[in-house]
Amino acid sequence: MTLENQAAASIRAAGDVRDAELSGEEHDLRTATAQTIGILERITDGVMAFDGEWRITFLNHRAAELMPRLHKSPQELIGKNIWEEFPDLVGTKAYEQYHRAVAEQTPVAFEIFYPPLDGWLEIRAFPSSDGLSVYFQDITERKRAAEALAEQTHAAMLGADIGLALTQGATIKDMLGRCAEAIVQHLDAAFARIWTLSADEHVLILQASAGMYTHLDGPHGHVPVGKFKIGLIAAERKPHLTNEVLGDERVGDQEWARREGMVAFAGYPLIVDDNLVGVMAMFARKALSEATLQAMSSVANGIALGIERKRSEEDRERLQQEIIGMQRSLLAELSTPLIPIKDGIVVMPLIGVMNKERAAQMLETLLKGVTTSGARVAILDITGVRAVDTHVANILLMAAQAVQLLGAEIIITGIRGSVAQILVKLAVDLKNVTTRRNLQAGIEHAEALMGRARPN
Repeated sequence: MTLENQAAASIRAAGDVRDAELSGEEHDLRTATAQTIGILERITDGVMAFDGEWRITFLNHRAAELMPRLHKSPQELIGKNIWEEFPDLVGTKAYEQYHRAVAEQTPVAFEIFYPPLDGWLEIRAFPSSDGLSVYFQDITERKRAAEALAEQTHAAMLGADIGLALTQGATIKDMLGRCAEAIVQHLDAAFARIWTLSADEHVLILQASAGMYTHLDGPHGHVPVGKFKIGLIAAERKPHLTNEVLGDERVGDQEWARREGMVAFAGYPLIVDDNLVGVMAMFARKALSEATLQAMSSVANGIALGIERKRSEEDRERLQQEIIGMQRSLLAELSTPLIPIKDGIVVMPLIGVMNKERAAQMLETLLKGVTTSGARVAILDITGVRAVDTHVANILLMAAQAVQLLGAEIIITGIRGSVAQILVKLAVDLKNVTTRRNLQAGIEHAEALMGRARPN
């Protein structure tokens, strides 16, 4: 039977053509109907028609070609109720749109994924007073091409954002926080998390969480290596990937997964030169494609290198700060030493530039030394001070007054002629402070003071 004959038979089976002697008007109608059927058979769209009771009255050859894939016979469908023959369509977008078109007598257009065909259909439906005509095209390849292009675009954007995060993050937490946010944004994850391996290599510490959960505390804050799905990824050093979260034995809280609609999970160990540095994982409410998983694998490698690099930078910075601190302490001790030269006499030579920090340190060392040693005379030698100004002069006066309050004498030595002129010009009052030209003279005067102070 040809397609035209099949179509004519379909129409007869639906009652559209009667087996009777035709009048001239009926002949014209029959001719017009045949022409219309011929047109519908030649177009590339699949075409189906329904009467007011949702009975199938027509399928063109494109629509008929799909029926064997749905385990249906095109001839046997004529006159059958669409919803009874295809009950899986009830409640779907197609069901809602067809009924809206008929109820409102308005054309509708939409796209739908139909699982039995494992493909996408673009559908246009046109109502009439006695039924509905439906035109559809298989747009699966177009949709898949668009999805592939979108995935490639998102993967490229993800790689760019991860690169920025790895170079601009100030700390490991900051860097990994940006990475987790990029994963959620570009891979449409429900949430993403990144752990780093602790120094003792027994616990994974949560450093970043983005998406529906952002807190870092709780049971997932510290995960023992070898425990739970994250710890097992670390112990086995292998990714764990699934598009069937429900039923996955590693996803312990199945009720949570069902409640939140979780579909997929992807977890990757973060490894550099065979050394584990952490774990990265995400949950999603849709299946993860191969392209998405490849993007995540590439991202995992980059993040692992970023963690290792940032740790090295932080270790270097920490070591540098420790060295600087040690050097500062050593220099401070060398620049403000307190030297006991005889019983009851101590000397503090000042060297270099006297700033606020040095002044505070000098006073602390001087007063502590006088107190602990029980010194009766303290000599402050300023021969090595580079410049004397109001600031330095005030420091000297402060030191003299503090030592005198402790009951000891103070002698300032090393006041050169040029320094004396500056002190005079600054109107510095040193009348209550003993001064000597050099350290030797100061020591001699201190010994004299100690001699007079000794009891007979």
